[in-house]
Amino acid sequence: MAQRKSLTYRVQHIPLHFSSADLSVCLQQAFEEDERDTIQSVISLVPSYHSQSNSKNALVRFHPQTPSFLRDVERDKTGMTERQLPVKEMVLNIDLNFLGLTQVSDSLRPEEIKMECVTWPPAMTVLAFSLLTSEQRDFRHRA
Repeated sequence: MAQRKSLTYRVQHIPLHFSSADLSVCLQQAFEEDERDTIQSVISLVPSYHSQSNSKNALVRFHPQTPSFLRDVERDKTGMTERQLPVKEMVLNIDLNFLGLTQVSDSLRPEEIKMECVTWPPAMTVLAFSLLTSEQRDFRHRA
């Protein structure tokens, strides 16, 4: 039997002081008793896309299956179902829809990532990415 691909969930509103291990403990508390020894979570913490945010986000995959507390999120074909999970000072929001902005990696570099989209003819789209150093950013803002 072919193994089903695991889904990537987005977890929002994670306290800034939380580590991957802290998040894993919070998620495991929502697992059923028999799932705690069998389901592993792979967690990637990422900054929130809001520059003044007091929280961070995570991308999470579960192996070998999705825990039962997220089955409704997994089954929803519209991608709009969310699961809230209360933690000490916040409520984590877990979803699959990724609507809006979601950073997918933790960039520790001081560069700014710039994306330009050029459409011509209408059916073709070209994306160009470049990194700007802080000096280049400052120069561009003064010009």
